[in-house]
Amino acid sequence: MNLKPRQQEAHDAIFSAMSRGVDKSLVCLPTGVGKTVLACHVANSFDRVLFLAHRQELVEQTAETIAKVAPSRELGFFMQGQHQESSFTIGMIQSVHRRLGKIDPAAFDAVIIDECHRGGANDEGNWRGILEYFAPAYQVGMTATPLREENRDTYRYFGNPLVTYSLRQGIEDGFL
Repeated sequence: MNLKPRQQEAHDAIFSAMSRGVDKSLVCLPTGVGKTVLACHVANSFDRVLFLAHRQELVEQTAETIAKVAPSRELGFFMQGQHQESSFTIGMIQSVHRRLGKIDPAAFDAVIIDECHRGGANDEGNWRGILEYFAPAYQVGMTATPLREENRDTYRYFGNPLVTYSLRQGIEDGFL
């Protein structure tokens, strides 16, 4: 699975930010442009990755995508209170949050959060707690939602998106 131009732009921007010492990145791409494919390509550059989602459907979609992007990667899951060791671990935010304190905070090189605007970046949010716990890891937030009052904390935590691609641009470019 090759990256589309906007995915490649976001991929390059993430690694450029990392090379400058930035410890977290935000990417804002509309639904359907391929944030999951992008996330899997980014993840493939790290040895140990935690991918967080807030819905089981996204966990399953990510597992299918990583199998296509990097079929040699060993998949593990946070499910029903269990953590399977692997090079690419996928979990629902709630399951991972319940396991904090039982996992080494340096267990992952990168943490990627899909639909990061939904998890709550406020100080009490579950994914915020997870990110702070795994702070040694590089962190990537993926969202399709531009800055709004209800997701201001997400933008405050990650900073401005490295790449923003609007739904309108995606339609005009023929990707959606």
